[in-house]
Amino acid sequence: MPRNRTILGAVASGFGVVLAAVALFYVTSATAAAPPVYTGIVKGVAVGGYDPVAFFTDGRPVKGNKDLTTNYDGATWRFASAANRDAFQADPVKYAPQYGGYCAYAVSKGSTAKGDPQAWTVHDGKLYLNYNKNVRATWALIASVPFVPRNGELAVLQKLAEAVAVRFAEHKARAGVLSYQDCLSRCYALLANGRVRRLLHARYRQILVDEFQDTDPLQYDI
Repeated sequence: MPRNRTILGAVASGFGVVLAAVALFYVTSATAAAPPVYTGIVKGVAVGGYDPVAFFTDGRPVKGNKDLTTNYDGATWRFASAANRDAFQADPVKYAPQYGGYCAYAVSKGSTAKGDPQAWTVHDGKLYLNYNKNVRATWALIASVPFVPRNGELAVLQKLAEAVAVRFAEHKARAGVLSYQDCLSRCYALLANGRVRRLLHARYRQILVDEFQDTDPLQYDI
């Protein structure tokens, strides 16, 4: 196998194993009998009793009123206001969560799990729920969904990144390969040697930097 393919394989494997391990613990097996809308938090009620329209209008979870409801897709939906109920009735597909309110990450893996209204994301005009905030962070990374970390999620992402870095280093060590960043780091260390710098200055007048527009701070220092 070519060395560049080995490096890329290590990257893909490192990310895939760590990210999947964080979330798969929560995922349950899909069943053909699963109803179209998840109503496991409040029996018979969608989105755990929260107003689905409020995620779009208020940008946060808002509990619905038991006296302001409508029926859709085999479930009862609650709303915080009559205006929100009317908006939902006019276009339920627009406001109902994707995948019937089941965990978006679990569905992407061919399974089902509960969707928590506190682990919500509105992306491209659609509402997604996930099992919890940890899984939401993992799903957002894997699905390339831009999101602003909420309570505790930044710490989750930091631990996830650290775990990926460790896993990646283990894969490189086993495969006996260097990443591009490793090559840059070793080049920088070599050029930091005064004797090497003097030798290069004596032999070369200019250095050609390829694709300088993609440079990072380490490349700039080199």
